[in-house]
Amino acid sequence: MLLKQKAIVEGALALCLTCARYLDDTTTAADEAERQRAALLLEILTPVAKAWPAEFCQEACSLAIQVHGGYGYTRDFPVERLYRDNRLNAIHEGTNGIQAIDLLGRKARLQDGAAFAALMEEIRSDAAAARSLPLLAGYCDALEAAVTGIEAATASIGAARADGRVGNSLANASLYLNALGHIVIAWLWLRQARAAHAALRQGAAAEDAAFHRGKLAACRYFYHYELAGTGPTSERLSRGDTTGPEILAATGGELDAFVAGVGTGGTITGVGEVLRDAGIDVRIVAVEPARSAVLQGERAGLHGIQGIGASFVPNVLNREIYDEVMSVRDEDAYAMASRLTKEEGLLVGISAGANVWASIQVGMQLGPGRRVVTMLCDTGERYLSVPLE
Repeated sequence: MLLKQKAIVEGALALCLTCARYLDDTTTAADEAERQRAALLLEILTPVAKAWPAEFCQEACSLAIQVHGGYGYTRDFPVERLYRDNRLNAIHEGTNGIQAIDLLGRKARLQDGAAFAALMEEIRSDAAAARSLPLLAGYCDALEAAVTGIEAATASIGAARADGRVGNSLANASLYLNALGHIVIAWLWLRQARAAHAALRQGAAAEDAAFHRGKLAACRYFYHYELAGTGPTSERLSRGDTTGPEILAATGGELDAFVAGVGTGGTITGVGEVLRDAGIDVRIVAVEPARSAVLQGERAGLHGIQGIGASFVPNVLNREIYDEVMSVRDEDAYAMASRLTKEEGLLVGISAGANVWASIQVGMQLGPGRRVVTMLCDTGERYLSVPLE
């Protein structure tokens, strides 16, 4: 647990410092070409720097609570406060979903992919420099494989967009950001490991040697346990979003309604387009918070259903794909999330509670014997400090 926390937190710190260095380089680099390259790298890394630490340092905070056992939930230690405070980071930067769409929909395509290509070049250059060290050679191979996978995924997603399937191309934007984020963090750990290896070979003092060995241990952990997961994710991204086809396969094409909350708009757009293309007579219902019913022409407002209701109409949302919009009150979403945990053993988030509440209303309108499909799109672990009743 402690090593995972170290790998996440120090990796995230390295990412932020790297962005700061590129920011400096945009004005202090020796020539214009270097300044422009630094600007491109900063552009593509900015959404990653905003979202990846917010997402995964939250996990580090959760592990910190676990390390303390029961005391982790008390005010005797600050970790329970850090857990609550850090949960805001994925929201106040515009929500991680929006950062993911910015990365995949804009930054990865910037200047015909120049920013993405520059980042891949940087990663490959450092991997080549470290390959001569036997201790790090295996990490270089793993990093190269991960880079090749995300390049293939990026090309496949770009082809879908060029083919007019914009909704499908952005439906898995969050998966893409997390995968690219892991690859970037692995790259930065390789750089740290190379520096630590050099310091140890030069005979670092005892206290410094412990520091450098800790860097090598964290790098080893990240490559063995975290980077390994990017391969399957990149393969899935290369195949495109399969949620819609999976729903068709699971139901045999026999469903009467599909209900989904609208956050970034990717899920209802991607799945909805698949269902429409299949020629099924299905009712598609968009869900939004009653206190911020912007899809129904009302003013944006504060609400408590995290994950949906961004207070504006997302560009990725295909507003022609759904038949109607249903509003859900905060208290109904919270109560349903609580019921799902207690009665069904499903520890899900508030937006999932909103989806199920709306689905029940749709089912009651359609009558007995009808099949309504919805999504439980978030884990309740993120809302342990939120009173659901």
